[in-house]
Amino acid sequence: MPYDDADTGYICWFCGRRNALFDVGFSARLQKLTNNGWRQPNIMVPRCVVCESRHRQVRLVRRLVWLLGAAALVAGIFLPTGLAAQDWLIFALCVFVGGFVASGLWVLFNSARGTRPVSAWKDYDEVKELLEAGFYQSRNVI
Repeated sequence: MPYDDADTGYICWFCGRRNALFDVGFSARLQKLTNNGWRQPNIMVPRCVVCESRHRQVRLVRRLVWLLGAAALVAGIFLPTGLAAQDWLIFALCVFVGGFVASGLWVLFNSARGTRPVSAWKDYDEVKELLEAGFYQSRNVI
């Protein structure tokens, strides 16, 4: 991990500019079945407050997309059949597609501002070595 010369802490891996804090670090949980049972290392990927905030914003946008799209879909299913139901289903489809485009643009916007997407944790050197050694992502990655 790169060190900041002015501080004894780590530099954020997602932007490479700001001091990372352990409170907002990204916890990468991996697992592998060995002869001695499960090995489940927990790798902390250093992250700063700004990158954590940007990652949280992307996660919020994606959840809102799912919520709004699901609500429109449920409304379209439970409305009486006919033109109104078709309009709701088309609206639900537009919300899903538009929302995914919006969240994708948000990720690109954050990348342009110098923040790697949260999915880039797999490129962190310690994680990459373990993935190449046969470990795989645990379901409970936070």
